[in-house]
Amino acid sequence: MQAPDVRGQYGVPPLQMAGWANAAEAAEAMLAGGASPDTGDERLRTPCHAAAARDASEALEVLLSSGAQMEVMIRAGPSLPF
Repeated sequence: MQAPDVRGQYGVPPLQMAGWANAAEAAEAMLAGGASPDTGDERLRTPCHAAAARDASEALEVLLSSGAQMEVMIRAGPSLPF
């Protein structure tokens, strides 16, 4: 079994894909398995970025309740407050 924060084939952590897909139950399972809510992709976009970009409110709620940072840096520019 893969470690929970290992980036997949396209450089994206599984938890970020769960955020993008609004898969709240999958996100809960990954977080329970030790995934970090703040692990980013190659551009440092986090699962919260993915969920917010897709208006995935259920997944975003799970991520934030697990302690995900609400203000993070990405390589393209300054911090993005949620």
